[in-house]
Amino acid sequence: MASRAPYQDLNFLKDLIRYQSIDKSISEVTIKKMCGHLWYLSPEAAELSFFDPHVPVDTKRKMIAALNMDTEEDNINRYVLNPKESVDILNKGLEDFICVSSMQFFKRFKINTDFLTTDPSKWNDDEHFKKSTAIVTNINVVNMILLKEELNL
Repeated sequence: MASRAPYQDLNFLKDLIRYQSIDKSISEVTIKKMCGHLWYLSPEAAELSFFDPHVPVDTKRKMIAALNMDTEEDNINRYVLNPKESVDILNKGLEDFICVSSMQFFKRFKINTDFLTTDPSKWNDDEHFKKSTAIVTNINVVNMILLKEELNL
C-alpha cells in the first residue's frame, strides 16, 4: 500500500543504520542501496503517511504543523541522502519531510483537506478523511526504476 511506504522506508533505513553495530559491511552496502530509493520521503509523497494507520497520532499532529512551515525542502522533488551522512536520519521523523509544497499531493489527487483541521485521533470518524482514504488506497505503487527499464527510457 502506497500509504505505508514513507513510514516503512524511514523505519527500515533507521534499522539498517542501527544494524551497523551487528554487521558493519552488510549495513553499509544496504544503506547505500536504500539511499537511492527514498522517493517516498519527498515532500509530496510523504503526505501518503497521513493515511497510514501505523503512523502515531502525535506524528500526524507534527506533520500537520509542518504543512504550514516554510523550509528549504519546499523546492525539492526527491529526498537525497548521502550514505556517509545517513546517521542523521536517526533524528528525523516523518514531519521532517513535510512542508508547504507537500500540499501539492492533495491537489494532484483532488483530495479534500478539511480533515486536516480536526485532530488526527478523530479522523476515522471524519467523512472527508474516509473519502480521502479511499482515494489513497487506490493509488498504485510503481517502482519507477523498473518502469523506466521496461519502457527503455
